Amino acid sequence: MYYIDTTDAVTAAAKPTPPTAGSEKFFSDTPGSATVVPAWFLNMLQEELGNLVSAASLSHSKTDNSQLLKAVQALIASKTTGTLLASKNLSDVANVATARSNLGLATVASSGSYTDLNNKPALAAVATSGSYADLANKPDLTALPGYAKTTTGAKIEAFNIYGGDLNACNGTPGVVITECTTACTPLPAEMANTTGGLLIQFADSGGDDIRMQLLINATGTTMYQRIKWGGGISGTWSAWRNLSQTTYDIPFLAGWGAEMSGEDLAIRQYGGVVIARDVAIDPAAIITWCEVPPTGSAVIFDVRVNGTSIFSTLPTIPVGSSSNTAGTGTSTTISLSRFDRLTFHVTQVGSTVKGQKLYVCVKGTC
Repeated sequence: MYYIDTTDAVTAAAKPTPPTAGSEKFFSDTPGSATVVPAWFLNMLQEELGNLVSAASLSHSKTDNSQLLKAVQALIASKTTGTLLASKNLSDVANVATARSNLGLATVASSGSYTDLNNKPALAAVATSGSYADLANKPDLTALPGYAKTTTGAKIEAFNIYGGDLNACNGTPGVVITECTTACTPLPAEMANTTGGLLIQFADSGGDDIRMQLLINATGTTMYQRIKWGGGISGTWSAWRNLSQTTYDIPFLAGWGAEMSGEDLAIRQYGGVVIARDVAIDPAAIITWCEVPPTGSAVIFDVRVNGTSIFSTLPTIPVGSSSNTAGTGTSTTISLSRFDRLTFHVTQVGSTVKGQKLYVCVKGTC
């Protein structure tokens, strides 16, 4: 870009003054009446282009025909400071607070904090406490069919109000759900050295005759039950029953002949079973009944798991007795797994009357 510099050109001071502006029009190329281009118009175009190149601090040149492009590029590059770039996602705003205010946005628009919210609704106390006590318009339980207030219905109570005596729950009708620590009595024997558990009692609403208690241990793996019927508060409770165990009695027969006739006992194995599920047996709980008791000497028997005795001292059926004297187990509880073999053996018979028609029951739980 370069201003005209021919000998017939004039200086800036002598350049013609544009006429008064009229209506804007367009050039014509009609022969004989084509539009005459005046000097003031060409000067205007020259100065528009020259000013753009000068604004980019470029020196006018006759030989560089890319100055207009360079000028535009330079001016754009020079304006990046103080401008917002789309790639910045408004992070290049100089003063965020002022910009937010100019846009009419509140502080909460950027903080997202409930505390910065204007015109917050008035929340009831229960909204922050979460406590049923702070709830307004609580329902009257007496108005709900099948429910009642705590004087005659369900209760959740701290057990220390009973001093740890489970029998003292007799005075509470309805349902009681309460923590039960090891200080409570009487507990099932299996819970004597545990951390306690949860007690649920169901009781009639009239007198103190009908009661049922459920006791769940602290690990939630075992539940016990006991009941009382009649006798008021002083009535007798049943023993605790372990509801989590299934009785698994295993019978054996010895000394039986054809058509269930009696047959003298002999020193031999009398039957066996393969275990179908995990089971525990108590060696001391094995019982027998001998229809024809031994005389002269006792009958001695053994129970073995996979060929190994479960006793350190074998049980006996004394002379003249139908029932046995318990032996001493190698452990108080013998655990059996699936596919273990349990067998019954007679290891000694009566010296005079050997004994006949022997029933045996091994008590198991699973």
